[in-house]
Amino acid sequence: MRQHESLTGTLLKHLIPPHAMRGKVEWGSVKGWHSTEAHFIQIALGASTEKQKKKVPGFIGGLLVEIRGKAIKVMDISPITLPEGISEKKPSSLNHAFTILSEVYEIHRAAHTGSIYETVFYQGGDDRWYPLGHLRKLGGTDFGNTALAHEKTADLFSELNEH
Repeated sequence: MRQHESLTGTLLKHLIPPHAMRGKVEWGSVKGWHSTEAHFIQIALGASTEKQKKKVPGFIGGLLVEIRGKAIKVMDISPITLPEGISEKKPSSLNHAFTILSEVYEIHRAAHTGSIYETVFYQGGDDRWYPLGHLRKLGGTDFGNTALAHEKTADLFSELNEH
C-alpha cells in the first residue's frame, strides 16, 4: 500500500505532486532524491514580531540566516504557519515544522527528523525553488546576516520524501 492512501482528504489536499513543480525546483542541489519521488507542502512564514524588529532593525519577517563561507546558520525566523487541518501544534522552528509534517505524512518512518538544508526550499530571485543548503554554493564570501524576506518565503516548501 502506498503511504498516502491512508491519508484523509484534508491532508491529501495539501500535498503538491512532483509534476506540479516540474521546471520550478533546482533538483541538482538535492542529494539522492528524484523529482518523481518528492511531494511538497506549502508552509508560510509571517511578518516579523515586535521582538524581532527590536533585535534586527529592518527585518520585515521571514528567515534570517548568517552565511560565513560555506557555513549557514539560521539566526531567526518569523512565525511558521502550517496549512489548516494538518496539526494543532505550532512549529517553533523549521526543524520542528519538518518533524510535524513527517509525523503526519510519513507515518511509516521510525524517526521524523531531516536536514532543513535539504528538505526546506526557498524561492530565489529567478522564481526557482532551492533547498536552503543551496546557499552554501554562495560560499567563499561572508554575507553576514541575510534575510529571506517573508514575501519571498511565504510560499516556502518543505519537501517530503516518499521512501
